[in-house]
Amino acid sequence: MATATEIRRALEFRKCQQDLPYFLESYWKIKKVGVGYGKFDLFSYQRTDAEKFQILCEYADKRLKNPDWKPTRAERLKLRQVRLKARQLGWTTLGAGAVFWSSFFFEAHPWLLLAQGQDDANKTVSVMLKPPMQMLPNWMLQMGPAIERETTEEIEFANGSSITSLPSTSSSGRGRAAFGTMLDENAFMAEPDDVYAAVEPLTYGPLFVWSTANGMGNFFHQTWLDSQLSDSEWEGTFHPWDAREGRDEEWHA
Repeated sequence: MATATEIRRALEFRKCQQDLPYFLESYWKIKKVGVGYGKFDLFSYQRTDAEKFQILCEYADKRLKNPDWKPTRAERLKLRQVRLKARQLGWTTLGAGAVFWSSFFFEAHPWLLLAQGQDDANKTVSVMLKPPMQMLPNWMLQMGPAIERETTEEIEFANGSSITSLPSTSSSGRGRAAFGTMLDENAFMAEPDDVYAAVEPLTYGPLFVWSTANGMGNFFHQTWLDSQLSDSEWEGTFHPWDAREGRDEEWHA
């Protein structure tokens, strides 16, 4: 018979699985300048995007597990998401935590993360994924899937899920089927059109493209403009500099 502690932990594990914002704020640690790793207190825009991330994952799962399901127009969601954002809003940090949640709590959720360069890709794994993962309670790690493979660029779980972080090139991720993909600071990537063309056909769930602006006429700018059209396959969201609580005109100046 299960003990009271075992029952309580099983319920808590289930709650984390069902509520991404709760998991992030309760258990996921993030690196903070000058203080090391600490509690992840979501800003309001981060909470909104975390909730959106969870809804899109659930939607993609439902489509995959029920191939005969035909969503109504009202039920149909856009799995292609673009974010135009100001600097230092913590989107990479949020993305790393959300991707871990998806891979750890759900089966067959391989994720591909593409960064500007090798250093950024390695940092995603070594700073934003591995330490917070190791700081999770032992009981949670034991209840979740075992780690089958762990390198400087990849974490593979026994449940068929994985997280792979690579620098963006025209061949990055080519041939890799992914439940979801994230393109970080896309406007600053080399050959962003080719990078997207390589990963989009093999991404069968959510695909996030986000960046600060970097001129006009490039792939990211065109994608953002497309997302503002009513018939676009993209859903676009803008996060200005003052989206983060505590930033005022004095801070901006």
